[in-house]
Amino acid sequence: MILPLGKWAAAGSKAHFPEGKIMPYDTGKHCVFYHRYHIVWSTKCRYKVWTGALRMRVRDILRQVCRENEVDILRGVLSSDHVHMFVSVPPKIAISDLVPG
Repeated sequence: MILPLGKWAAAGSKAHFPEGKIMPYDTGKHCVFYHRYHIVWSTKCRYKVWTGALRMRVRDILRQVCRENEVDILRGVLSSDHVHMFVSVPPKIAISDLVPG
C-alpha cells in the first residue's frame, strides 16, 4: 500500500522553456530559486516495519519537520519499507541540516 505525503504546490513566478514546459520558481525576500531534492529513506534490510499507526506517525513527523523548516513536500510516497519525498527547500536550509544522518 502506498500512502501519499503531500500535493504538488507551485509557488512564485513561472518561466517558459523552449519545450513549452513551465518551471515553477520560488521566491524569497531577495532571491529567486529552484531547489528540488529527491530524498529516499529505507529501513535496515528493507524490513516492512512502517505499518498501521506507526506509518501514520512517521507521515505526521515528516510533515511536521518540513513545516517547521519551511520545506514544501511536492510529492511523496510512504511505503512499508521506504519513503520517497520530492521537496522544495529554501536556500537558507542546507540539505544536510534537513536530513541529518
